[in-house]
Amino acid sequence: MSPSDCESQSASAADMSSLTRESALEVTLRSIDSLDEFPERKILLTPNSKISIGRASKNAYKNLRSSPSNAFIDSPVVSRDHAIISANSSCGVRDPTPSHVLHPTNLFHQIPTVYIRDSGSMHGTLVNKVRLEKSKDHQLKNGDILQFGTDVHRDNGELSRSCPFNH
Repeated sequence: MSPSDCESQSASAADMSSLTRESALEVTLRSIDSLDEFPERKILLTPNSKISIGRASKNAYKNLRSSPSNAFIDSPVVSRDHAIISANSSCGVRDPTPSHVLHPTNLFHQIPTVYIRDSGSMHGTLVNKVRLEKSKDHQLKNGDILQFGTDVHRDNGELSRSCPFNH
């Protein structure tokens, strides 16, 4: 598995009955060195929800197959339960919205804050090349570089690559 880039932005959640355009974020993971099987992954994240990041499995019964709509990564340096990305609407920043023209009482809307947490992975999670403390939320910003695992040199000479992403 290779470096990829992760970007969080407002999502269009059209045609999904449980989501509205205002309440969903789209997390986009883009492969930096094109070694990921999917050049781009798009995952919808609603406020106060979580996305698991972990090692994929080719076993259909485990329901952990890698796809362009999840964060199951086919890499030996990614732990099965590696990290969690979450959005918290109660901690978001208040942002002016043009809706105040039509609704003077609604001058602001809340933008969810996006966090990442290492779930106790073996090879760690890094943000901007700094290893995260296990089980502690770290606020993400657009442009952050996320890395799942570190390069591992095996005794047999094999190299297992880390998985960096740009957020």
